[in-house]
Amino acid sequence: MTIINLLSEIRTCLFEQIANAATLTITDLEDVNLNAFQTMLNVDFDYVCWIKKSTEEYWIRILDDRLLKFSFLNILRQPSPNLSIDDCFQKLSLSTTSVDNDIEPFTETPLKELDSTEIMIIENIAVSWSLFSDFITSKLGEGVSLFNISLSAEKRNRELATIKLTRPIWCRYILREHKGADCLLELLTSTCENIMSYKIELKKLHKEDESLFYKIQIFVNDLLTFDSSEDARSRLDENPTAKFLFSDVYFSVEEIEYLLSFPTSSGLPVSMLLNVALSDKINSYQLCTSHDLAPLIQQVFNVRKDFQKENGFKNNLKKFEKNWKKRRDLH
Repeated sequence: MTIINLLSEIRTCLFEQIANAATLTITDLEDVNLNAFQTMLNVDFDYVCWIKKSTEEYWIRILDDRLLKFSFLNILRQPSPNLSIDDCFQKLSLSTTSVDNDIEPFTETPLKELDSTEIMIIENIAVSWSLFSDFITSKLGEGVSLFNISLSAEKRNRELATIKLTRPIWCRYILREHKGADCLLELLTSTCENIMSYKIELKKLHKEDESLFYKIQIFVNDLLTFDSSEDARSRLDENPTAKFLFSDVYFSVEEIEYLLSFPTSSGLPVSMLLNVALSDKINSYQLCTSHDLAPLIQQVFNVRKDFQKENGFKNNLKKFEKNWKKRRDLH
């Protein structure tokens, strides 16, 4: 594939606003440079691009501009420190390298005891890339926005180093030249996609699928009235193994799958957000349906606080309870 054909194909992909990464393979990078991309694409350097050499071929990955709007310059400006990780670990210690910590912050394990392929370097701090993914997920679940998350680690001199994980930090360090780079790329793209699709999906749910939204309201009502309503308690207890009580009492199998994978403004799908946000309550068996679970579901699906006073809801609840009692009596 010539560079002209390659750039033309990339431009087509961008104009079609593909939702996922497009991987294009070429055999010669001789003419690939920033000026060529800028000229052929007729755009500013506002797209994500990785150029990587593998054993037998080169590849270029372009991501949808709606997902990530990083700069070419941030990515290609200078080599990533992760290029020299293996060299670092071949030495007796990391004291002669640019790494400031000798203890991995997530496991509190000496770096020299860890597998080098498990490590990535962010600025001058070495961390486990696999545990980094869990760290990001937990922070998103706490309500911290993606590029405002900060990572802290104790340096050799016992001072605390704190790194804000901004877009350039993701570009230069987190997504490049270590074993977990592709895994973290998936995490980042799915998070950004969820954030940006949330309002669209929410509007679609409210405007185009009113019957499902009414079911959500009834479900939330039962969560809120668990202690005061025997019927609500019976419905929620009918399938105690249902994930977060999303059971067939209220929804079809397809609807449950759709709702649990629904995007949220945190960047996490509903099921993951509930897992992270409610983990302490779940682990201590102190989860309260009305005070813990219901408010989160109300927030995610934008269920108004006074929805129980609306005539439309009252009518739907009356019909739902009538049908539910009929099904219960048949069994």
